[in-house]
This record gives sequence, C-alpha cells and structure tokens, in this order.
Amino acid sequence: MISFNKINKGHMGDNTIKKSNELVNLMRIICAYMVLAIHVHPGEDISHMAYLIASNIIPRLGVPFFFSIAGYYYIKSMLEERSNFKKYMLRLLVTYSFWSVIYIAFKLSYSLYTNTFEPTSFLLESVKSFFITGSFYHLWFFPALIFAVLLSTLANKLGLLKYFAYFSLILYALGLCITSYYGLAQNIPFIKRLVETTDYILIRRMFFMNISFFMAGYFLNLLKNTYSKVKNKHMIIGIILLSILELTEIYIVTKTGISKTFLLTFFLYPLLMVIIMFLLNNPMQGRIKHADKFKRISGFIFYSHPLFI
Repeated sequence: MISFNKINKGHMGDNTIKKSNELVNLMRIICAYMVLAIHVHPGEDISHMAYLIASNIIPRLGVPFFFSIAGYYYIKSMLEERSNFKKYMLRLLVTYSFWSVIYIAFKLSYSLYTNTFEPTSFLLESVKSFFITGSFYHLWFFPALIFAVLLSTLANKLGLLKYFAYFSLILYALGLCITSYYGLAQNIPFIKRLVETTDYILIRRMFFMNISFFMAGYFLNLLKNTYSKVKNKHMIIGIILLSILELTEIYIVTKTGISKTFLLTFFLYPLLMVIIMFLLNNPMQGRIKHADKFKRISGFIFYSHPLFI
C-alpha cells in the first residue's frame, strides 16, 4: 500500500528543508485553491466582472507560484552543492505516477461507459500525455516541472546556470508577445507562426511559463542578501503597488484588444517575486497553527480536485 503522506512529502517540486517556512506553506494552500478556482469558475453566476476576477485574474498567480517556489528551493540546493537530483526526481515521478494511474483509470472507465474505448489509440494517448502534455488537464505541471529540473541541472553541470537564468527572462519577454501583447507582436513572422501552431498551448506552458517562473528561483537566491534587509512594510507597499499595476495592465490589454490571453503579463513577474521575497523573509516558524499540514493539504487539493468537479 502506498503511503499518501510519503507520496506528498515533496509535492509541488519542493525539497524537504529542516525548518519549514510556514508562511510559504500557507501560500501553497491558497494557491491550490486558486488553481481550483480556475477550473470551477466561481462568480460566473453573479456577473462577468466577478467571474473575471475570481476565475481568471486572481487565480493566475497560483501555478506561477508553485513553479517559482519549486525553483527557489531546488536551485538553492544546487548553489549550496547539496542537490540530490535522483532523489528529487524520484519524488516527482512517484507522485506523478500515482495520480496518473488514478486519472488514466478514470478516463478508461469513462470511455468504456460511453462505448468510445479503442485500445491502441487509448494506449498511445496515455503514453503521450504522461510524458508530454500531462495525464490529465491539470497534471501538465509535472512534465513541465521535470523538464525545468532537467534543463537547470544540466545547465548547472555545464557551469551555465547563470546564463540559463538570464535566457529565461528572454523567454518570458517572448511569452508576453504570444499572450498579453500579441496584438503588438503578431506582425513578427515567427510569433504569428508560433501562436497558430497546434502545439501553441504546450509550447507556452513548457517554455514561456514553466522555465521562466522556475528560473525565477535563481534570482530569488541571487538577491537573498538584498531583499532580506528590506522592511516588511516596504514589501507590503510594493505588493500593493504592483498589484494595482498588474490589474491596470490587464485592463488595458483587454480593453484595447491586443491580448490573446492575459495569462502572462509584465507586472506578474515582479509581483510574484516580491510576494515570495516577503514569504521568505517571514518564515513564521511555530506561529501558524497546522502549517506543517498545509503542504499535504495543498497537494491533495491540487491533485484531486478534478475528481470532485
């Protein structure tokens, strides 16, 4: 029998650390509910504006947070030369495989119930989704995270981690061109071809979202000595101002019609960085009740929520 707690010990790509950051754990469970909100569309029966805010604007912080905090801890371990790549990867694969079996069985049951089961195509689709697109629509996180871990580990082995981190910023800029600012960039030939390709969503997730936010962990480590000296009130003011700028940016790109989607925005990146800096500056050990359980709870919410929708 597989232990659920054992499976989730390292969920969301997070290395186990001796002193848990309880504020990060609290943010994990908040972001797990954000991912849930994207899929259940709260506010839809109230108004279009409520739907946009509750289902599309606020929750967009969730998945980038998970990539960034995973990147922070994994890259931290590499920089401190204490990374255990094999153990880390095994945790991801065990967790991913466990939930993949559940969702593949779910899809199999549904196809049998609807008389649409075709053995060869089902097997091929299951293998393809496991390794590339994710065994279910929300599990794309795992292939993407594994891809980021592999690339960052290779870059570190070659002594190119710093350059890979700066390259990730270029990828983010390109990501803006195929999302929020597509209307301004669509005349660039390769941008237009990229958006029109059938693999647009996969490419956007794997390169422009996943790698960019995972490698944000490098900059969080690089700037640690700087932001650790910043007062909390200044951090909070920064979060408020960046949130206002983020909302303003979303309003402008949607109102002007230049956005294909506002999944990636210019101010999302610095907003997320400052939020994580604040969390890292305030570990709150022993001050948040049941914080040690939040990692397991957030993992369960993230992995299982489609079963209950």
